[in-house]
Amino acid sequence: MSKADKMFEELGYEKIEEKDYIAYIEKTEPSPFRTEIYFHTDKRLLQIHGCINAEELQAINEKVKELGWNDRSK
Repeated sequence: MSKADKMFEELGYEKIEEKDYIAYIEKTEPSPFRTEIYFHTDKRLLQIHGCINAEELQAINEKVKELGWNDRSK
């Protein structure tokens, strides 16, 4: 388990990994207020449904670092 995965887990998210994306879905009853965070790995795109706090932003930044998206030469 990566550092970002652990951070998201501690924040109450479950990880879903598919061919073209990695998603972190807040473990609450499905509602319009549930936060969903998608890393579209095939397009290097981040999609967020809902609001995030500073701890969630730190987890997102860690995942971006792990995916190597900070390297502009890729």
